[in-house]
Parts: sequence; structure tokens; C-alpha cells
Amino acid sequence: MCDRWRYSFANFLEDMGRRPKGKKRYTLERKDSNGDYEPGNCEWATYEAQLNNRPSFNRYIKLRGRRMTIAQAARKVGLTRNAVYARLRRGWSEKEALRKTRRGK
Repeated sequence: MCDRWRYSFANFLEDMGRRPKGKKRYTLERKDSNGDYEPGNCEWATYEAQLNNRPSFNRYIKLRGRRMTIAQAARKVGLTRNAVYARLRRGWSEKEALRKTRRGK
């Protein structure tokens, strides 16, 4: 963390502003995960957005010709991410895993 923030919360507020309000909860995210917590490298982001920014955590899938994370695709079709992951682990195709109905139906 930069010294400016370490020693003064007022400096942090001046640089980052208050956490955004709304339905979704925001936390501080580093734009470059290898960089420090400092004004030019931080922004307020939702938990969901932060998870989607972790390439080592995400697996990508195509839905209607668009590349997105499994969590994003599952949400679009009304399934949970865990359900889609489980189906893929069982050997289902991406298309089958994203169907709301059971395999082969």
C-alpha cells in the first residue's frame, strides 16, 4: 500500500472517493494485480467483476457466438455457475451444459 494511504484515511478518500452505493457491494480492486494499492492502480469494482478479471480462476465458454466466463454464461441462461461446471466435468459439451433442460432432451 502506498504511504499516502497507509498514514491517512483522508488521503485515501481524497484519491478514491467513498465506496459506491447500490445493490451490489463494491471493494477495492487493483488494475494490475502485481502492482501496489495506490491511486493509479486501484478502482472500485463489484465482487463479480473482480472474479471475472482473474484469468487463472476463469474458464471461458462460447454462448451465442460470444466468449464469456462460465459464470456470465450461466447467469444469462438462468443456471448457476456450479451447475454448468459440474456438467462440463461430466463430459457434456458447452452447448449441452448451458441448456436448462436435461442432457439429450
